[in-house]
Amino acid sequence: MEAMQKPFLQAKGLIPASAQSNDTLKLLQEALNYAVFIPFASGLMAGFEHDLYAKNLPADQFNVRWWHLAKQYQGIVAPTDRGQRILRRRNKNAH
Repeated sequence: MEAMQKPFLQAKGLIPASAQSNDTLKLLQEALNYAVFIPFASGLMAGFEHDLYAKNLPADQFNVRWWHLAKQYQGIVAPTDRGQRILRRRNKNAH
């Protein structure tokens, strides 16, 4: 992403031309940011959307399926038994 690279930031006057950075650490940080997103995007969200649109997941099963996939792909569980009454929109794409 250009907006996070030193030449771009220097050209915009956001950091001094003499600024030093560790490019290896910067690349590692960027890679780790994407690595933690992969299970959510390619597992949980893709699985939920597939069930929602391709399999016509009934509205009364949204939370159950969401938390099943969250456990499967991210290893997390709901903090409490949520039932269907606590259904929140997960992101702008899940309607």
